[in-house]
Amino acid sequence: MESIKIRKMRKEKLTSFQKNFLVGTILGDGFLMQTTMGYCLRIHQGGKWKDFVDWKYQIMQNFVNTPPKFDGKGFYFRTVTNPI
Repeated sequence: MESIKIRKMRKEKLTSFQKNFLVGTILGDGFLMQTTMGYCLRIHQGGKWKDFVDWKYQIMQNFVNTPPKFDGKGFYFRTVTNPI
């Protein structure tokens, strides 16, 4: 069962800057990952790129349930699924 916080994030609208960021990221090093509810944006960068991942996280923070994590190879985060 998803939390009220996540349900609210799913209804959130992207800002113009976030839309541009999303397009650029998908054309670059980000990718859309299939989920049970659609797709989410996943960011994953090697350990040297922590500041870059943190910057991307700050832009999309209102769509992310948990801050970036380290998986032993690099830092990553993913957004919640959103109809946009």
